Amino acid sequence: MLDTSLSLTDALSLNGKVILGAVVLSGSPSLAQLQTLLANNPSLTFESGITKLSTDSHAATVSYADTSLMRSANVGFATDDVITLKLASGNSDLGTIAANAQTLKAQGVSYLQSATGSLSLTLSDVQSLTGVGGSPRLAFVSADEITLTLAQGDLSFVVNNAAALKAANVDRVVAASGNLVLSVTQLNTILSQFQINATDVLTLSVAATEINSLFTGSGSSTTVSTTVSNYLAKGVDVIQFATG
Repeated sequence: MLDTSLSLTDALSLNGKVILGAVVLSGSPSLAQLQTLLANNPSLTFESGITKLSTDSHAATVSYADTSLMRSANVGFATDDVITLKLASGNSDLGTIAANAQTLKAQGVSYLQSATGSLSLTLSDVQSLTGVGGSPRLAFVSADEITLTLAQGDLSFVVNNAAALKAANVDRVVAASGNLVLSVTQLNTILSQFQINATDVLTLSVAATEINSLFTGSGSSTTVSTTVSNYLAKGVDVIQFATG
């Protein structure tokens, strides 16, 4: 068939019967229609810049392959659609998604969904996927359990961006080494936003100006205050006095 312009309805009627070639289509296809058309006619495209995917209830869950297919055919998402990208089996395409998160955000994808219901990620992974600390990219779906595994050197960034990480639906922080040393402020910030790993050893580093809060009374009547028991109840294993 000669390359030309067709409506979506006509293209669907002809699909599989004739080769459409590099035809340019008008209309808003559903994802299933787009997949069917491109399976038989990989060179066809839609009107660039104006064609939007037809979705149910302004929401759709797609794969990375689907988003690539849409880009090749000049099909975008409507700005009011909520688009979730679901990772491939075993989350095998996580690296690809991380490398292309900014492109996916620009395309209209808002959320990332694990294929297994959970993800365990490094801070570098989380930054690549969500853009926390830079330009916003994707958030994780709230139903997934997202664990951030951090090194001691990551702690300041995580504390400074705790609210943004929580907004991206990070649920839990785990120490890569099994140990974390935190100041009082850092501990309170972490606990206000995330769950912690019960098996991690948390060391609370108390500044000189905070030492008095650990005790009540004076002289022989001095006892440990309820502040200490509160810290222990929150998961602190060791309390040390900061120097310098």
